[in-house]
Amino acid sequence: MNFEEMYYEARKMAKMKVLNKYSTMGTVACIGVTSSGNVYKGKCAVLPCAMGFCAETAMMAQMILNDETQLKQIIAVHESGRIISPCGRCREFLYQMNYDNLDCDVMIEGKKIVKLRELLPELWSLNVDT
Repeated sequence: MNFEEMYYEARKMAKMKVLNKYSTMGTVACIGVTSSGNVYKGKCAVLPCAMGFCAETAMMAQMILNDETQLKQIIAVHESGRIISPCGRCREFLYQMNYDNLDCDVMIEGKKIVKLRELLPELWSLNVDT
């Protein structure tokens, strides 16, 4: 699956659904392709009291169910159609799940493709591991 296909699939998935007065889901959708070529998808959940999660987290949960952690490429799309970069927590989460994810291609705004390592240049683990 190439980034254009990933974008259009994520764009179709990214639609807000109101769960209740305080909670929504689906405003951001994410698609990742693993090093073995499998495709995983996720949607965000926005809940009170910081109980929600990002689309990348939902996608990675599906990967874990299938004993996979290494990504080849990833994209996150807002319901407006805008490509968004993974937030800081998700960047760190993807890295912590598999250090090789630093070499994952990430499409960011402007359809620019960067490596996760470019979005996470100062790795805290470098200070801990030495």
